[in-house]
Parts: sequence; C-alpha cells; structure tokens
Amino acid sequence: MEYFINPVIIWKSELQNLGPEGDLSIPEFRDQFYRSKVIQLEYVDLKGQKYSEIVEGFTAVIFQHEIDHLFGILISDKKEKEKNDSYKKVDAFKRSDSTTR
Repeated sequence: MEYFINPVIIWKSELQNLGPEGDLSIPEFRDQFYRSKVIQLEYVDLKGQKYSEIVEGFTAVIFQHEIDHLFGILISDKKEKEKNDSYKKVDAFKRSDSTTR
C-alpha cells in the first residue's frame, strides 16, 4: 500500500487531455474534463517523510480528481467552472519560436 498524506500539486503541465470522468459521489453524472497530462506532487508518508514525485497519464488524472475532493470540489462543480473558462489550444507537435534556430 502507498500513502499520500496531505498531497499538494505544485506544478501542472500546460498540455492537457480531454477525457471521461465519473464520481461515486454522483453516480448518474459522467462527462468529459480537461486534466493536465503531467503533474508534480508533494506529500508526506506515514513517518512524516516529505516526498516530491512527478506523475503522468491516467495516474495524474486520478490524483487531480482526488485532490479536488480534498478541497471540496466535485466534478459537477468543475463542469460549471469549465463552462466559463477558455482553454489555450496547444499543438504538441509544433515547435515554439524559442526552440527554432
């Protein structure tokens, strides 16, 4: 078993995926949500040892979802917020001006 006590996301990638999410708290609600592809967490273990870890893919989605719960955010709340937010489109295959030579 792994324990992640008081997890905090200290960094999120700008690159996001849109994917399905549901919640046991609201069984009839399921929708598509944007989540960062990569996050960096800080947390402590059962002995109080502090850790930092980079997590990606579906595991990153799970952490973002569960950490939202720690702050009282349900996916229904997140959907309402998304209606009012705009997302910056990112082309993962296009080089930015700073990387061209």
